[in-house]
Amino acid sequence: MTKYQDPSDYWWDKTTNSMRGDFESMYVDIADPWDCNANVDSLPNDLLLALLKRFGPVKRLLDVGCGAGALTDRLHRELTRPTGGGAASLSAVTSQPPRSGARRLTTAVPS
Repeated sequence: MTKYQDPSDYWWDKTTNSMRGDFESMYVDIADPWDCNANVDSLPNDLLLALLKRFGPVKRLLDVGCGAGALTDRLHRELTRPTGGGAASLSAVTSQPPRSGARRLTTAVPS
């Protein structure tokens, strides 16, 4: 059972029309509150990768607010390939608390 019915209720109080910011509870109650895993192959992420590859090589990349790391994993897979942007260093940071049994990604090993 979750604290709120709608994920947006964790961060926005609709009755007072103000910021609630209960992100810690949201991350505990909902496995993927921002649908990052479901949207890892979305058009915006495809465009980001295309731009990084086009204007590469990428020497360093920092994914701030990576959550569970779905996009970071994709960046690592695609930018460290010989045909990719050749990222020399890829790091990710998040304030999301780890869930039981979940892998917490803090840095991706360069190729």
